[in-house]
Amino acid sequence: MKKEKLTLNDIKADLHFGIKYAYHQLAFFLALFICGIIVFIVAPKSDAAFDKYKLAFGLLLLALFLTVVFQIYHLIILHKNVNTNCIVKDKLIRTETPSKYAGKRLVSTYVLYFSQYGRYVIPAENYRWSSSFSMSDKSVYNYANCGDEYYLVLSKPHTGRILLAYNTKMFSME
Repeated sequence: MKKEKLTLNDIKADLHFGIKYAYHQLAFFLALFICGIIVFIVAPKSDAAFDKYKLAFGLLLLALFLTVVFQIYHLIILHKNVNTNCIVKDKLIRTETPSKYAGKRLVSTYVLYFSQYGRYVIPAENYRWSSSFSMSDKSVYNYANCGDEYYLVLSKPHTGRILLAYNTKMFSME
């Protein structure tokens, strides 16, 4: 397998894609919240059906509001973590695919564990800039073997959380 060159600009592109995705999520939930507020204000106050579901609708609006707040918090953390100075090498020691039900659908999360820096949840889309290795979370998981070395991008030196992981079988740092 031919390795692809990994540059700081490629890493920045991956980090900025995560930020852009978070902005899209924020915009979606904010639009839902605003539409809910408008419906709540415009709905006829004397409608018996509306009175019956007012509490449920209010709780739904509260959940949307909390989701918007969480998304804003997530964006602030992402902006603080856009740092390409903390790139280290680490060895993969374990993989895991915990599954849970979302409604009637089974959803799997793909997780990698490293010897020094711990747990990394693989994002849905990876290496979008790459012409050879743009892959889904499942594909990254399938290429991962215990003992593989990875380049890890950390949020801060030594104790930071893992933001990105690049398998050294596929990428070589430039």
